[in-house]
Amino acid sequence: MYVKKLVLDGFKSYGKRTEIEGFDPEFTAITGLNGSGKSNILDSICFVLGISNLQNVRASALQDLVFKNGQAGITKATVTIVFDNTNAQQCPPGYEKCREISVTRQVVVGGKNKFLINGKLVQNKKVQDFFCSIQLNVNNPNFLIMQGKIQQVLNMKPKEVLSMVEEAAGTSVYKTKRDATKTLIEKKEGKVRETSALLEEEVLPKLDKLRKERTAYQEYQKICRDIEFLTYIFISARYLKLCDALQSVEASEEKIENRIATCRETHARNLEEIESTDVKVKDIQHKIDEEMGGALKSLEEQLSAKRAIEAKASGSLKAAKGTIEQDQKKIRMANKNISEDEAALLKKQQAMAMVKDEFQGLKDADANDAKAYEDAKRKLEAVSQGLSTNEDGEACTLQEQLIAAKQQHQEMVDNLEKYKQELDALQQNSSSAATEVSELEKAIKEQKDNLNSQNKEMRILLGKKEKMLKQNQELELEVKKKENEKSKISAEAKDAKKRMDALEVKYPWIPEEKSFFGMKNTRYDYSKEDPVEAGNKLTKMQEKKEKMERTLNMNAMQTLDREEENYNETVRRRQIVAQDKEKIKQIIVKLDEEEQGQVKRAWEAVTENFSGIFSTLLPGAQALLKPVKTNGILSGLEIKVGFNGVFKDSLGELSGGQKSLVALSLVLAMLKFSPAPLYILDEVDAALDMSHTQNIGSMLKQHFRDSQFLIVSLKDGLFNHANVLFRTQFLEGVSTISRTVGRSTAKR
Repeated sequence: MYVKKLVLDGFKSYGKRTEIEGFDPEFTAITGLNGSGKSNILDSICFVLGISNLQNVRASALQDLVFKNGQAGITKATVTIVFDNTNAQQCPPGYEKCREISVTRQVVVGGKNKFLINGKLVQNKKVQDFFCSIQLNVNNPNFLIMQGKIQQVLNMKPKEVLSMVEEAAGTSVYKTKRDATKTLIEKKEGKVRETSALLEEEVLPKLDKLRKERTAYQEYQKICRDIEFLTYIFISARYLKLCDALQSVEASEEKIENRIATCRETHARNLEEIESTDVKVKDIQHKIDEEMGGALKSLEEQLSAKRAIEAKASGSLKAAKGTIEQDQKKIRMANKNISEDEAALLKKQQAMAMVKDEFQGLKDADANDAKAYEDAKRKLEAVSQGLSTNEDGEACTLQEQLIAAKQQHQEMVDNLEKYKQELDALQQNSSSAATEVSELEKAIKEQKDNLNSQNKEMRILLGKKEKMLKQNQELELEVKKKENEKSKISAEAKDAKKRMDALEVKYPWIPEEKSFFGMKNTRYDYSKEDPVEAGNKLTKMQEKKEKMERTLNMNAMQTLDREEENYNETVRRRQIVAQDKEKIKQIIVKLDEEEQGQVKRAWEAVTENFSGIFSTLLPGAQALLKPVKTNGILSGLEIKVGFNGVFKDSLGELSGGQKSLVALSLVLAMLKFSPAPLYILDEVDAALDMSHTQNIGSMLKQHFRDSQFLIVSLKDGLFNHANVLFRTQFLEGVSTISRTVGRSTAKR
């Protein structure tokens, strides 16, 4: 079963109905300039096959498949494929009697798309089942080989290669391929011993020195990375702190401005109320003065007069009291003097008795002493008569003095009684005056209480005025304080903005990254690295970096990489030999165990096809799939390529064209193991030179005789080997196509 005819009407660049007939059952090529519509032919086939991922046909919606998106008068795209069904082995079930099978798909702009088989409308599911029955599942397109798939195969890991083989074999169990021998390993071990001696004696000492230098260089690189990381943390936190400070300052400034405005409004309102209060108080005071001011003034004048009288009486009373006190003091002194005189009189009387005794003694003792006698006599007479001298030197008797003192004392007592009577009169007058003052004060108080009761409103107003005046003073003080705060905050805001601008100039990444500052799970996650600690570390690391730069060998890294690469390559080959030896031992033990499984047959068949196809595409080269085991279990297949019996260690040693041939050979080997009636190749030779593209045509004819190949190519080295060649052109806004028969077909 193969494509016999293709009809395009309104599909992509084919605005006019185009019938493409004469497809070769084996090898048909399509070529043309870029943009002429050659790949659209393959897209149309995929469209009919029911592809669901429109990106594979370079479209985002079904409408994109219509000529110029339906804007040129063409509103639908229709593609019909006519299959030759004469090969009974490839005949789909239920169509054994049909020599030709036509499948049509149509999409209408803004409408539905429909499928037809042999002119009958069918569901999409039936079309998919139809193509899946002949291994043309376009949504798992093993038969569709695009340039991107070639690149995909090149990037496959051994496990993914094994998955391709399992898919081709239809099973998930594979066995390991054995491609080395114990003898070969033993021969290589001798070479490994020689290599090991060379590594130990010459290479390793040199590597040790270079590794130390590399360690220092790596530490330097780590420090550079850490400095960069810490710089991001420290500077971002610093910038964020300035932003927060600026926002806080601006908010505070706005709050202060609002408070100043509020204070000024309150101040103005208070001034208005004070003026109103003054008017009301003045009115009330005037009314009070008119109604009750005269009576109160009269009472206050009477009170002043009475208080003057009271003060005068009080003064007289006080003076009288002083006089009485002085007289009482004199009386007490007189009493004291009388007592002293009485005591002196008694003492004189006692002395007189003594003088009498003395006189009698003298009289008896010496009658002859007349003078003494006379003196004693005179003294006795004086004492007998109580004579003495007063203060003036005059002689007086003690009895006379005592009598005079008593007379003076009586006079003082009489005067004191007189003063007491006067004092009682003064006290009565003072008490009367005090009573009158008290009554006047009580009357005035009652009058004032009456005024106060009538003046309550005025007091309330005056209190309110005083309160508002005090509040205005406080508001004026607060406004001045807030204005000073505002000036200070404005300066702080200006400084913060200036510092932020300086940081943005010095660190250009700040404007782009500032939205992530402080965000979790980013390089600015402050929960993982404290900005303060980052700043401290940054200073120390910068000092360490400067110190290391003076002694660091910058070329050690490159030299070591080159030497280590050679060393590691030698060691790797030695390890490969050792590993191969162990694998051979395991293979010998398990040589007879489960070697005939289906996976092994698939792997062997694919490897054989891979080797044959690759040898055809690149004469003198070999290719195989090497098994990779994990714990004795097959875990992957590694692509190995050799030239003249020597296999490369990795595909990285191949050129771009050789890699493409390897991938193409592997894909074709998979397809040959599980063949489909139709294969589509879209510019798979893009990375190949002329000699390689020529070999592709030979390979297809040699290895794929039972399948039809439709190939899009720009290189004549490939399409010149085709049995039929279609050339596309873009003329007058639409794609056209012409058919050419190949030389081999023409000869037939």
